Amino acid sequence: MGADHFVIANNLDVEVRFDLITILKNKTIFKIEHLESAFYHF
Repeated sequence: MGADHFVIANNLDVEVRFDLITILKNKTIFKIEHLESAFYHF
C-alpha cells in the first residue's frame, strides 16, 4: 500500500487512519456519509 510505504520510507512516527466519504445521488436522494476509521494501515 502506498501510504504504508510512505510512512516507513520517511521513518514517520504517526498513526494513520483512512476515512471514506460516500455520496449517493439519484433523482430523489442526495446523501453524504462519512465512515471514520474505515481501515488502518499496517
